[in-house]
Amino acid sequence: MSLRSTNVVFGFFILIAFGIGAISLQAISMPEESKLTYILCKQSSYVRTIRIQLNGQACKTLYTKEGVDQIVGKSRTPDVCIEIASKIKTNLEAAKWKCKDINQAQVSSSLQ
Repeated sequence: MSLRSTNVVFGFFILIAFGIGAISLQAISMPEESKLTYILCKQSSYVRTIRIQLNGQACKTLYTKEGVDQIVGKSRTPDVCIEIASKIKTNLEAAKWKCKDINQAQVSSSLQ
């Protein structure tokens, strides 16, 4: 995913996070092997994301701050990347950020 498309996705989740428009999130079921961590954290008007990308059994943990992706960890096993993401989430929540797992979110419009 390029930086530009990442920013578009990031901007889209900002819209969802702040409830702009008539957008709702609904949980959907996904095959177990496709479940990855995607966490959205916000504090007042600031938004940060934590996500894991898989490449076979290898993975990397990405942290987005001020619209810039940073690779904060890489591993040959997804469990290590999940642990890294969990620690970042714990640190943000300790600093009064509100975090939510948005991995299983689905966007639907409700224009009525």
